[in-house]
Amino acid sequence: MTSPAVAQDKKDLRRAQRQRVLLGGKVVYADGRFTVDCVFRNLSPNGAMIKLPDGQIVPDHFQLIEMRNGMAYDCQVAWREYPLMGVQFTGQTALLDADTPHMRHLKRLWLDAQMR
Repeated sequence: MTSPAVAQDKKDLRRAQRQRVLLGGKVVYADGRFTVDCVFRNLSPNGAMIKLPDGQIVPDHFQLIEMRNGMAYDCQVAWREYPLMGVQFTGQTALLDADTPHMRHLKRLWLDAQMR
């Protein structure tokens, strides 16, 4: 069992307080060849907690699309406790402004999901 002091220390490592959310997302990796649907459970400017489908494994670095607002985040895994995962954002792009081939691919994934 984690003591209250240890739990408080872990919380203090975050740069910004996370807001609880329930948003659709998509993990994208291997240069866009693989995608996994996920759910954002909380979100801050610096990172998020996502929930993956049962049994799904993803690499330590990937892109994450927040489907409602069309934001793409470059992510690094901070912790794993399946099916939940904490990620730190190392970059972000508004997909409406996508201007590289890779970002245009992420934009296409986002737009295709909006059509469903």
